Amino acid sequence: MYRDVYPCWPFIIGAVTINLVALFGMIGNFGVIWVTYCTKTLHGTANFLIALCCFFELLHQHGHWLVLYMALSGQNFLPFTLAIRICTVSLFGLGGTAMSMTFTGVDRLLCVLFPAFPISVRPMPYLCAIMLICASVSTLKLTIYYESVSKMPTLMTTGAIGDLMKIVTSQRLSSIYFVMHSITIALYVVVGIVVRKKAFSNSSNAEKKQRRIFRSLSIIILLNVGGYYFCVAFMLFVRPNLCTTDPIISWTIFMVVAILTVNVSAASNGPVLYMTSEEYQKAFQDEFGKISPVELQPLCRHL
Repeated sequence: MYRDVYPCWPFIIGAVTINLVALFGMIGNFGVIWVTYCTKTLHGTANFLIALCCFFELLHQHGHWLVLYMALSGQNFLPFTLAIRICTVSLFGLGGTAMSMTFTGVDRLLCVLFPAFPISVRPMPYLCAIMLICASVSTLKLTIYYESVSKMPTLMTTGAIGDLMKIVTSQRLSSIYFVMHSITIALYVVVGIVVRKKAFSNSSNAEKKQRRIFRSLSIIILLNVGGYYFCVAFMLFVRPNLCTTDPIISWTIFMVVAILTVNVSAASNGPVLYMTSEEYQKAFQDEFGKISPVELQPLCRHL
């Protein structure tokens, strides 16, 4: 119906908006990776896992360029097979994001249950093992996409990441993501309970640092995991029952949900760390100059 329509304004506006949010997110996520690399005080396991999550988000977010090109060029659709090939790296990053967030929760739980863990753990083997698992899980998820390609070689799609997820494999993939995000949220609930109990019995500097880290990570998880969780729940329980006579209306509704949840969530890491962590704020200022929190507040209101 919309294959030869140009300009298709709902498509163009949705694609431009999602890419503006993604651009902001890519800048912020790159900033987190850079300050983690440059700042020795940010070389803890939690800091590296946050940077790993930001790296996967970078890979994920650049995939939105395809739907922007399709919308602005007036092509609107391309073969599903070609879209999967072009977005392979982006889909790999999307899978790694969910897994890295789960491991960040596991790391925090180990640190609060066993105070000696950050000192006794060997960072290199520990982090390499996590990266290997994340990469393996992401690769496994990619095979699900490529299975769909072989079943539907002539299917046309917009190239949007959300559209690639919904085709054939949406229920299977969404269920996997739903379980992973549920585990991550459960981990942080347990960590929060343990941190709260320890706060009443121990006021040492180490415990105060753990509480500060947990506060920053809790806000990130609320925005990041919460956004992904909401979007996956929408794909599982709402979108299959969404009945509209015009497909562009259904697509626009989904894009609004994606923009307000997943992509804003993916863009929240840098601003949240800057606003809630003195260590990250100092690191950002040392690397990128003085940034006033007042300047970031208008941006954060949109998050």
